[in-house]
Amino acid sequence: MDKTLLIKAVEALLFISGEPIAFDRLLTMFEGDGVERSDLKQALGDLKRNYLGRGVEVIEVGGGYQMRTNPDMAHILIRLETPRPVKLSQAALETMAIVAYRQPTTRAEVEEVRGVDCGAMLRSLQERGLVKVVGKKDLPGRPLLYGTTREFLELFGLSSLTDLPTMRQIEEMTGGEEEEVEVEEVEAEVHGGETTPGGLLKQMEESQREDRDGQESEETPAEMAVRVEEEDEEVLGKVSEALAEVNQTLKEVKEGMEEVKEDVIEETGETVEKVEEEVKEEVKEEVGEDGD
Repeated sequence: MDKTLLIKAVEALLFISGEPIAFDRLLTMFEGDGVERSDLKQALGDLKRNYLGRGVEVIEVGGGYQMRTNPDMAHILIRLETPRPVKLSQAALETMAIVAYRQPTTRAEVEEVRGVDCGAMLRSLQERGLVKVVGKKDLPGRPLLYGTTREFLELFGLSSLTDLPTMRQIEEMTGGEEEEVEVEEVEAEVHGGETTPGGLLKQMEESQREDRDGQESEETPAEMAVRVEEEDEEVLGKVSEALAEVNQTLKEVKEGMEEVKEDVIEETGETVEKVEEEVKEEVKEEVGEDGD
């Protein structure tokens, strides 16, 4: 790799990394490019010299290399309010994607695609400034219509909503699915030979609906509650039967103990009477002998 290109590549890697990059890890990123350890050391040295005395510098820290702001600029940097990085869950990303491609859209329409309640997720996205209310739909109840914000475009590096990837671009990015869906087989909106964002969301709806129809039994919350109640009743029934068996066993044991007790008392009584008779006989014999 050319020396100038290597310096640019190292600079870009350090710039986008949120943590220091170890030398060996950097070296592995240039495997197959003919970059030797000495080449990388020289590139890092040149890069460090290029940034000397500037607002940003290249330093060795934490066992690696990182681009950091110059400490001398700290009193200026504290004047800038830096926003906290936005972290979104999978559920938030799914909800936001539906709003982005179907906007303006209602909460009910979003929930129809996702299949779950999305009220809390929409409120969370509103608080983050990524989704906003853009109007009300002309339907009974006048449901709110949601759309994306300028912050949404900035977060994803888009200049406008037309920059959202089309269905074909998504297939190319994912490398294609095991089952390719032809464009003409989907009820999509086609413009200029490409599927529009609205068409992509329709395809997602179709796919999810087919998945639900293909399942023999998909429980609704009500059905799940009934099933759980029936299972609980079955478990309680088995517990009751087990307790009844235990009680019966205890009763039988108690009766057995009573019988044993009576037998012991009877046998003990007979033994005592026999001993008493033998003692009396011996006493009579001794008394008789004495009298003679």
